Amino acid sequence: MSNKELMAKLIVYGITTDKRPVPTKGLGDFLFYALLVSGGYHLLPSPVLLVAMSVAIFIGCFINWGIVGFLYKREGYKGFPATFIPFLLAGSILLMRLG
Repeated sequence: MSNKELMAKLIVYGITTDKRPVPTKGLGDFLFYALLVSGGYHLLPSPVLLVAMSVAIFIGCFINWGIVGFLYKREGYKGFPATFIPFLLAGSILLMRLG
């Protein structure tokens, strides 16, 4: 973690309206998304499920982006979990297909 130049390359930044970079996704978030989709595909090998979960994760990331864009200027803002909403959306699709 002490190599800040390398860490800056592994983080996805969003740009605010005043052109300030805000870290929105890290390498661990993308690893979590990949494990979530591959785990769902392992439970129920269907290309439709694979695409549906990927789209759900993308929509969840878009919702997170909106939330972070709304909250980042508030005092005491220390971040927002990037995996919570995509997990709920992708998990609900998986549960619907399994049930």
